[in-house]
Amino acid sequence: MREITLPMSAIPKMKRVVMPRTERRINVGSSEVWWNLLAVLGAGGGILFGLAGVFMICFASFFGSFEFSRMATAFIIIAFPLAALGAHALDTLEETNSRKLK
Repeated sequence: MREITLPMSAIPKMKRVVMPRTERRINVGSSEVWWNLLAVLGAGGGILFGLAGVFMICFASFFGSFEFSRMATAFIIIAFPLAALGAHALDTLEETNSRKLK
């Protein structure tokens, strides 16, 4: 096998690219970040737990599994407080955003 050598002028020189910094940094200590997180987890968790509970109830009734049915019922019950938490977080975010605009 032959070894190929290239002169250094054949290799393109890399340019240093400087990425601009974003003007707004996320302050993790601010309450807005936590309300956003609660809104996503609450609303998303409520929807996912509710749908998972419904599918698990269908599966349990088809196969006759009592334990699976109890777990599915727990999933559906957990979905309501999660959805309420997500709704409360979204209302709080809307209230704080409307105050900022005034």
